[in-house]
Amino acid sequence: MSNDVQMQKLVSAFGDELADRQGILECFCDQESRIEGWLKGELLYFLDRAKKSGQLHDIGLRDFRREYKIGKRKGSMSFDLRLTDNGGSDIWIELKHWLAGQQNGSKRFPGSYLTISGRDGILEDVQKLETREGRKYILVLSTSNPREFAWRDGPNSWLNGVRDFNRKFYPNRISYPIDSLTNPRDFPSTFFLGLISVNGDSNKDIVVCQHCGKINDQKDRFCDYCHHSVKGMFD
Repeated sequence: MSNDVQMQKLVSAFGDELADRQGILECFCDQESRIEGWLKGELLYFLDRAKKSGQLHDIGLRDFRREYKIGKRKGSMSFDLRLTDNGGSDIWIELKHWLAGQQNGSKRFPGSYLTISGRDGILEDVQKLETREGRKYILVLSTSNPREFAWRDGPNSWLNGVRDFNRKFYPNRISYPIDSLTNPRDFPSTFFLGLISVNGDSNKDIVVCQHCGKINDQKDRFCDYCHHSVKGMFD
């Protein structure tokens, strides 16, 4: 099982749990509320039960720690989750809760958050994760599912937001492009779990497709995902 598939399986199982929280998720939308503490609590409860039942081990993961701190006092860093896989390698995760739809009189969509800096965006999270060895991800809970909003790219709004993040911040402010490992099409209308990979390969020349935002090998002539030409993007 590949490393990313482990996380995709974990997120899929967690998504099945959230599907039973429809009333709560709809309330977040109706009240225009983003509550990351609730997301952390639900994920902690899910991981605790998955560990006790053996589900975590079956996925390829061994243990987890919440609010994991690196360093002491001034200059210390805290990470929402540190997972350990069955081989003993670390997996670092930061969590976000975003609102897709109406909020305080404005329309919100993934690009609203992905292309900004500051606490509401992910730029600082990506920069912090890049300081760690091991695999690194950001897990975003979006309520509701961004595919529901035709006024802003509909089903493509999430991937377009990831593409716009890479265009804006790579390579000047981050070392490697981010990549999305989940798609809004695979989730119900009330929510979406966006799994973002922050894992760069220093031994590989890469190019970000300007059409879909996906990462390709620089020697490729066409994007492996949307099949548009990537020739010339890195010239």
